Amino acid sequence: MNWKKHRYAIISILFFGQLFSCMDRLVMASAIPFIGKEFGLSSLAMGGVLSAFYFSYTVMQAPGGLLADKFGPRRILTFAILWFSIFAGVTGLVGSLAVMIGVRLLFGAGEAVFSPATYKAIAVWSPKREVGTATGIVLAGTNIGFAVAPLFVAAIIVTWGWRPAFFSLMIPGLVLGALIWFFVQDSPGMSKHMSEEELAEYDEVGAAKAVPKFSMSNFVQLLKTPVLFWTFACLFLYSIGWWGLNNWLPTYLLKARGLSIAQMGIYTSLPMAAGAVGYYVGGYFSDKFSDRRRSLIVINMLLAAVFTFFAVHAATGEVAALWLTAAAFFKCIVTASLYSLPSALLPAAVVGSAMGIIVTGPQLAGFISPLIVGAILDATNSNFTLVFYVFIFFYLLAAFAGSRIRPPKTA
Repeated sequence: MNWKKHRYAIISILFFGQLFSCMDRLVMASAIPFIGKEFGLSSLAMGGVLSAFYFSYTVMQAPGGLLADKFGPRRILTFAILWFSIFAGVTGLVGSLAVMIGVRLLFGAGEAVFSPATYKAIAVWSPKREVGTATGIVLAGTNIGFAVAPLFVAAIIVTWGWRPAFFSLMIPGLVLGALIWFFVQDSPGMSKHMSEEELAEYDEVGAAKAVPKFSMSNFVQLLKTPVLFWTFACLFLYSIGWWGLNNWLPTYLLKARGLSIAQMGIYTSLPMAAGAVGYYVGGYFSDKFSDRRRSLIVINMLLAAVFTFFAVHAATGEVAALWLTAAAFFKCIVTASLYSLPSALLPAAVVGSAMGIIVTGPQLAGFISPLIVGAILDATNSNFTLVFYVFIFFYLLAAFAGSRIRPPKTA
């Protein structure tokens, strides 16, 4: 990639936007013990604070995509990042449980709108042959944000307390909002930084210069597109296993495998690191083998299932964690491939709406998965072997769903 080209500067801004939004999202998870102590909250009340974000974040994904298609990514991205950055700062001012839940609901709504608008921007700023790589790069910001957030929050809380941790997130958000407003136009042709030579590299020069127009008839047609359903299904099914792993891996390593707390911290971070690499690899190969995306999805989903099986039967906790790290790598290859599909296969005018619908799947799985795992552990006296077999089952179902993905006839 020639990083002197302006479109790669746009991808870099979107990468940091994704990284920052994920940091914002996870700060509460690190701060909630301190908030609970100050407010005298029960475990249930603290869970309510955490769940408030995910409720609005899930509900607003699809509307966020519609808004990005209707008004363009520039305005929606700028509004969304300013919105949730301001509410991050407001969180540091809250003095009661009821207000905190209300603030977190509003915060989650802004984060939700930002996500599909990001992929809308990728769709209009990336030539079709590069959309997978661009998606993989931006997705890598997710895992990096997840990894950085706990370190960032811990340092600030130890020094100044939990409230400044939220205040400190406002300034980077305002800066990113300004960068998006001034540089991320609704189409490459609207940017004064784009040369005619670079515009000529797009698949459709006219489309690069024009703003994709949204219409309700296009949206209705989108809902009838099988690729939308099967992509949603694939993401939803494997995310049950993925979220289950993320939520329960520390408990598994500590209780079922007998690792120390220090070992648990190290081995829990490895799947995230491997996933960041997997996102880029998946995006790159989905471009390189664009005519075989379906095979890429199915093969890597099956590999994730195989390595999860190896983890179940590993002799030690350390080896099990390494097998799960490999599974995470292959799973993230699938994610990058799936997230690039709407931009690669669908008209740019409906990519935001498509992504809003598709990314609702993982959020629903994130709500359902902990309940499934908790119920199994309660019913089986903490039988994690059965839990991982359930994950494998959902990975296999996801592979089947991936095998059903076909380019739309109109593509």
